[in-house]
Formats: sequence, structure tokens, C-alpha cells
Amino acid sequence: MKISHTTSRLCACLLLLITLAVPAAYSQGNPVAVVNAASFQAKYPVAPGSLASAFGTFTGATEGAATQVPLPTAINGVELRVNNTVAPLLFVSPTQINFQVPSATPITVTSLTQEVTVEVRVGGSVVASGRMAVAPASPAIFVADLANPLQPGAILDQANQFRAVKRGDVIQIFGNGPGIAISSPVIDGTAAGSSPLVNTTQAPRVFVFQQEATVEFSGLSPEFVGLWQINARVPNQAFISGQVPVQILYDGLVSNVVTITVEE
Repeated sequence: MKISHTTSRLCACLLLLITLAVPAAYSQGNPVAVVNAASFQAKYPVAPGSLASAFGTFTGATEGAATQVPLPTAINGVELRVNNTVAPLLFVSPTQINFQVPSATPITVTSLTQEVTVEVRVGGSVVASGRMAVAPASPAIFVADLANPLQPGAILDQANQFRAVKRGDVIQIFGNGPGIAISSPVIDGTAAGSSPLVNTTQAPRVFVFQQEATVEFSGLSPEFVGLWQINARVPNQAFISGQVPVQILYDGLVSNVVTITVEE
């Protein structure tokens, strides 16, 4: 089993999470719209401990990014609070904030709990607020090149490279949203570490071209905050060739669909 030390390209991609078009939830009038940072699906819950993106108008905010781990809870005077708990921040700008959902955030979609509050402060003053739904899990796969219409997944081969893989190879899928069903707790804003590795307590199912792959590892990446790593073996089926879809099924929920290139 190979546990990746993620490449600088992958870390940069996940740290900055290139600004996309504002999701539909915000355009419909919500002051702050929060989405899964990997899938950007509007009106879809996020999970405790996962990475999320908040969209809105954050007057007075200036662009900045975290430069080290543990992640800061303020960047350029900008804070984001979830139920009044400051969240670790990856990136801030006048229209987008990328953050880690605090692990103690209550679940709302399977209980009578109301949606949790989200509040953005700049220089101590509240400039935007809203609500978000929280689920036990919110599986999604990061995309390595957001400008590519094929949506290539943030998936490394056995040599830790973004390139085509072969049938029977083990791929390393980088995703988001397993929630707090993990083998040991991790302090918010910190990396999981590797002694011991932090595993998910339930196994995801991975599908490559609708064929189920064997999962060899599922847990938090040792070096990056909130990043879910799944090692899975590409099924050795002759028809799996070229640009093929990859999807995760976890806790009864399906992820977004990304692609990989499979060579013979």
C-alpha cells in the first residue's frame, strides 16, 4: 500500500481552489453560499472536518492564502465563523473564502437541528452571514484542471504523477468529505500525520467506468488538512481504456464524476 506525499502541484491546486462562477444558491439571494470545495455543487451539504468554499460579497476583504500548517483562523483580518467557532482558512478574497468546516459542527440533515450559521468578519465587523446544511459525509473528488471540460480527477499514478495509468495499477484519488467517521480525531487546521495513519471507519466504493475497483486504503492524507486519500486498483478489464469516468459511493451518497486516462 502506497501513501502519497502529495506533490507540490496538487497541494497548490487544493490550497487555492481557483475561483469559479458563483453557485446558484448565492445567485438566488443567499448572503453567503457554502459548497463542497471539491465538487462545488449548489444546495448540497458539507461534512464536518471537510474543506468548503463560501461565496458572497465580503466588503473590505483582500486576497490572501495560508502559507503553512496549522492553518490560520484569520487571513488579512478576515475570519469565517461557523456557529460562532472560527474556522481554519486556506484562502480569502472579496468574493470567495476556502475553509475547513470545524469538526464539532452539528449534523443538520439527519436531525431536527436547524442549519448552522456562517458569518464572515473583516476587521472584526460582520460583513456577510448565512446558513449551511451539514451531513455526516459529503463525498467529492477534486479536479486537477478546472479549465478542462473532461474534468480530469486529482488522481496520481503509482509514481505520484498526474498521467495515464494502466489497468491493474493502483491509483491515488484525492477527495473531500468523509466526515468525522475516522479512526482517530484530528485537531482542526492540522494535517492528519502518518504515525499512525488516520483511516476512515467505513470503506468507500470506487467505480472506474462503472466497474468496482478494489480499495486498498481510505483515510486522511498525512500532509494536508482535510484531504481524503483513497488508494484503489483499476479493474483489469479490457474495455476500460482511454478517458474513463471515476466516481465514489460513500455512506449512501455518490460523488461528482471525474475522469482518468487508462492505457493498455
